[in-house]
Amino acid sequence: MALDLKLPLSELFAETETRLTALSGLFFLAGVILSLASAPSWAQAGVYLAAIVVGGVPILREAWEALWEDRRLTIDSLVVVAVIGAVLLGQWWEAAAVVFLFSFSEMLEEFTLDRAHSAIQTLMELSPQEARIKVDGRESTVPVEDVAVGMIVAVRPGERVPVDGDVVAGESTIDQAAITGESAPVAKTSGDSVFAGTINQQGYLEIAATRPSTDNAIARIVRLVEEAQQEKAPTAQFIDRFAAYYTPGIVVLAFLVATVPWLAFEQPLEEWVYRGLVLLLVGCPCALVISTPISIVAAIARSARSGVLMKSGAVLELLGQAKVMAFDKTGTLTRGQPEVTDVIPAEGFSESDVIQMADRLEHRSEHQLAAAILRRAGHTDTEEDSGHVHTEEIQDFEAIAGRGVRARVDGTVYVCGSPDFLSSIGYDLVPYQETIAALQDAGKTALLVAQDKQIAGLIATMDTLRPEAEPTLHAINDMGISHMVMLTGDSQPTATAIAQQLPVRHVSAELLPWQKLVAIQDLVKAHGNVLMVGDGVNDAPALASATAGIALGGAGADVALETADVVLMGDDLSKIPTALQLSRRTMTVIKQNITFSLGIKLLVLVLTLFGLTYLWMAILADVGATILVAGNGLRLLRSSD
Repeated sequence: MALDLKLPLSELFAETETRLTALSGLFFLAGVILSLASAPSWAQAGVYLAAIVVGGVPILREAWEALWEDRRLTIDSLVVVAVIGAVLLGQWWEAAAVVFLFSFSEMLEEFTLDRAHSAIQTLMELSPQEARIKVDGRESTVPVEDVAVGMIVAVRPGERVPVDGDVVAGESTIDQAAITGESAPVAKTSGDSVFAGTINQQGYLEIAATRPSTDNAIARIVRLVEEAQQEKAPTAQFIDRFAAYYTPGIVVLAFLVATVPWLAFEQPLEEWVYRGLVLLLVGCPCALVISTPISIVAAIARSARSGVLMKSGAVLELLGQAKVMAFDKTGTLTRGQPEVTDVIPAEGFSESDVIQMADRLEHRSEHQLAAAILRRAGHTDTEEDSGHVHTEEIQDFEAIAGRGVRARVDGTVYVCGSPDFLSSIGYDLVPYQETIAALQDAGKTALLVAQDKQIAGLIATMDTLRPEAEPTLHAINDMGISHMVMLTGDSQPTATAIAQQLPVRHVSAELLPWQKLVAIQDLVKAHGNVLMVGDGVNDAPALASATAGIALGGAGADVALETADVVLMGDDLSKIPTALQLSRRTMTVIKQNITFSLGIKLLVLVLTLFGLTYLWMAILADVGATILVAGNGLRLLRSSD
């Protein structure tokens, strides 16, 4: 999804401070023209004074409020002192230059932060303002905020879905990249969930609203991202603490530079006072202060646009520092539903015979294993569509929970169930013990199918890996996170069989939710920074106790949005390496920005002590550093460098 990151000039100049900055710049330019034209000094001073007053009012207000209300010196305080000092020394044009350039720098900071914020705010514009509701067979258009939960909304091909809801009629494909980051459209049919702001590509859909417009997926994403952008990352908190001591320190140092040479070495007072004023402006940490938040905001916005929701700047920093990752198995590394992996017929039967026998029984069962057999037999959600309409007369149907099913079909007894079940009702399993043991050792569930008193064959099922699981974990391993563990409530053989297909170092199986929590706590104690990846439902305690929890919850899973620190909106594991890489890129950019801002400050500081700089040069260096770090931070809004 491409977002327009440009702020209109009309919107930019709607701000009072922006207009005052522009007016101050015009007065300053007029003063420069008068100076070049050798106009009377009083005329030059008057125009420069106008530039100082117009541009300086917001600066003075900010400085006074910080000093009066919070009892602290700020960047604005340094500028006010420097400007007053320059005026007292008769340096009118430099005082005006300082006011204009500093105001311009502040405007630039606001602009860059607004630009980063707009990247996620644009999501709100994706939700239609109106919806077409259907009542008693008639359609009418209403404001989307008037759509109540349960109302039926009609969406035609090419239109954006106006509400979060469930499809109740129709079939189509939906482009939901704006929410989940998925590049390919997703097929939707009756019973499937859809999200506001996504695009209906082909068919006509009727959707039952499940959330009001104020609480749809986009609204919740924007709310969480805004909260994340307001919560400062550890580096940003450190910069703020540093600036709190740094600014008063600069004031003291500037005072010493202005007075000590005059008092101790009889140096010219005016010259060293001027150098002290330059030092005040050199010390303005504008670029340093903006270096971290602009990078964090841009990265969080970029991540959200990719379908990865990070809920704080702190999490963004922590992701790239992780050395250990723990994964839930069922529903996270695997699909979460069993599939038929093997059909082993007994002598005299074929694979087709075994599946058809099981199919006759299991189409009445609601067990997950029955669903796997029906899918293997070719069934879809509706019998009519599948071509597998059962017309046989089924009698004496019996389902034994957790064991199997038995019934008489057209006079023949069929049984499908676990080895223990068939053994308990008299079937001889000795010829099949080795095969059963081999399947179970491979982590598979073995089912036996019998016709009358004869075993017809075996069916093995297993929860299979997500297609992206193996490449994702290898990518994570290549990034230096080689310590990966699996925590699952499934059996040890099944967990081991799945782990053998992945670069997983350790497997802990047959864990209850509270045992997963203890396992995560032990990993945190041993390694410090541990990421937990789960489905956001059963893994909530473990996700909450990890250094950072990553949930495959999808845009509609409340528990994932509430519990995890990072939510993969499209249930796509392959987004994890992307998130880790973005975290590392962000920290690299932050370090670059801090180095740029401090390096420029140090260079100008040294030149100042030797009398080689001027007031306007000091503030211009700060503006240049601000532009540099802002542009570097905004690079994170792009997919790649």
